[in-house]
Amino acid sequence: MKMHNSNYNHVVTGFICALMIMTSAQTLSAHDDIIHKYEMFWKQNGYKSVLTVQKQMLQLTEPEMNAFIFANRASISQYSARYWETAGKKDNSVQLYEDATALLRAQVGELSNKLKIFKDAKILNSPEYSAIMEVWNQGSAVLASPPSPPGLPCQNPGFESGLSGGNIPYWEFWLGDACLFDLNFSCNGFPGTSSLYSSVVPTGRAELISTPGFDPTVPGNKLPKICPGGSYSLRIENMVNGANAAKVRYTFTVSNTDPVYAYKYALVLEEPTNPHLLEEKPYFMVSFFDKTLNESFTCGTYMVFADAEDADFKKEDIFMPIAPGSAIKYTNWQKRMVDMYDRIGHEIEVTFVVSDCALGGHFGYAYLDGECLQDPVTVGPCLVDGSRNLTVAGLFPKYFWKGNGITGENSENTVNVNKEGPYKLVRISSAGCRTQEVIQVAPCPPQGLPVPCQIQLNSHVIGNCNSNNNLFDLTLNFNLSLVPAKGVIKIQDGSIAHYLYLPQNNPISYVLKNLYADGKIHDIVISLYKDNYISGEAVLCTYTLPVQAPAPCFYPVMNGGCIASFAPCPGETYILSAWVRDPNALPSDPTFTNPNVKIVFTGGGPNPSPAFASDKIIDGWQRVYMEFTIPTGTTSLAVELSTLSGTALFDDIRIYPVNASIKSYVYDPVSLKLVAELDANNYATFYEYDQEGILIRTKKETERGIITITENRQSNPKN
Repeated sequence: MKMHNSNYNHVVTGFICALMIMTSAQTLSAHDDIIHKYEMFWKQNGYKSVLTVQKQMLQLTEPEMNAFIFANRASISQYSARYWETAGKKDNSVQLYEDATALLRAQVGELSNKLKIFKDAKILNSPEYSAIMEVWNQGSAVLASPPSPPGLPCQNPGFESGLSGGNIPYWEFWLGDACLFDLNFSCNGFPGTSSLYSSVVPTGRAELISTPGFDPTVPGNKLPKICPGGSYSLRIENMVNGANAAKVRYTFTVSNTDPVYAYKYALVLEEPTNPHLLEEKPYFMVSFFDKTLNESFTCGTYMVFADAEDADFKKEDIFMPIAPGSAIKYTNWQKRMVDMYDRIGHEIEVTFVVSDCALGGHFGYAYLDGECLQDPVTVGPCLVDGSRNLTVAGLFPKYFWKGNGITGENSENTVNVNKEGPYKLVRISSAGCRTQEVIQVAPCPPQGLPVPCQIQLNSHVIGNCNSNNNLFDLTLNFNLSLVPAKGVIKIQDGSIAHYLYLPQNNPISYVLKNLYADGKIHDIVISLYKDNYISGEAVLCTYTLPVQAPAPCFYPVMNGGCIASFAPCPGETYILSAWVRDPNALPSDPTFTNPNVKIVFTGGGPNPSPAFASDKIIDGWQRVYMEFTIPTGTTSLAVELSTLSGTALFDDIRIYPVNASIKSYVYDPVSLKLVAELDANNYATFYEYDQEGILIRTKKETERGIITITENRQSNPKN
């Protein structure tokens, strides 16, 4: 049932773990306090704060300040490195702190004097001023990388080309500073033009990795530097503090041969434990821009801050501390797919940014990889009935087909259509983004006279009555004159139906198990249906076999005995029912889209599609319901509980025959009183008792929520 259990041992263990983490956190906090002291001095006396004031006093424009900072980026980088190298020693020595702050004051003072000289050069309109502005406005010929040639399809998305002339083809680089969002100039300090890889790699803030190995920050060889299955990766930024940020951009044209872009990443981010604004914390960001349409688009964008309240950073299954209580967390390699079928021929820019904290005392870096994929649709050949199957490869978790000729389900990887014309396929990513592709389906050629469909019975064998349960088996052997490529054979005895999915080879032999030995005539009906759609209109032919059932041979003992065990049989249809909960769902979500239940057959096939929750959410839980038929040849089946993203909870899982009714009971293990009853629809009725064991309240799960059915209170009069 959907309840929480706890015991004393769990509480004691939790206390010990909490004590260990608390001790670790106290040590971390002591180190972070030292860093924070340096951060506060940097924030108040660093070059950004001082130059912001100077900009106003000297009445310089935003482009002029950007140009000045870009021209002096080497000095600024050197100043930052020397200051944070001292701070990184985490020595609380007063003398060390005074030496570092004095050094920073001297460096910033030198930079401030350069700014005044720059202002004088502006007044005189000297060549020095013009040269600095020209570099900013037009870009440096040394640093600027050539733009990606337009019209090229996806080239080198995962750095698989390696280095070409010391550079990475189709990738652009920028180095800057962690951005303080409340400043008015230069923010990240990214230059107006990009740089070649060869010019940024000497800084140690970008590295193309070709040799397998593991990240040095994460102990225990837990994080490979190259994505499993890949040959290269790119690391941007590094393990050094210093208020740095790096940006890389990949440009390509979407091709109809591989219009799905998948980017992969692994992150290491340090969360500040002392006071920081959200925008001051390390972060990782991915954005997309369509140059053809001159617009940004959100499908595929991603951003995460090293913040305890960030939606992803707080998930323990995504971000894991490198050690218990550590403020440094990492992700294993993650993959996000972006469907661009509706942007074929468009030139796309993908931009990645990773940043230290803006105050300089905490770092962040990322490993990147990527690939371009295809999710093709196959238009199948014409079937006997003049219809076709449309099948998509299945790269995305959800699909939806639209069109006038769709028969049956339209949310599977394969759909059947019986008309020509355009059909739309809507792809739905794990992030909920939707794109659509139009598929043109040509008409099938005119069919000749239909071939008569006949079912020829070769033989049948009636088994003996089973003295344990009054059941018998019936073995059938028959031929089909018409065997479509896709369809289903239904073998029915009254309300009990068995299914065989095509293709099958003649002769077809099948054993109907567990028929009722009641001594009566049973009409066994064999029907062939086109495709997998069982309806009166879809039936191709039918054969009826009267069978004389054996007389009953089992007479149960009414005062005792046991119920036979439940063993699912191939060919039978069953119902699976369960309750799921998605802790990460929003209160406004009408349904849970991540948890699902899968049925996996061994020895048979195919497996049915995963079952997702439906109906209404009741008290934070939603019901999963599916019907499935066990294919012939199945030796065992497994039930898999899974989720597309995050974590999920599952409860009250039941499997029973479709023609059966089931009711479950839950008893208190101590008092042995009935505490819950689950009806045929897996909805619960709860029974609550007082301390004397008297029933006081009955509650019922309904589609409107849990409601109280009855409530009773009683008291004994005092003498």
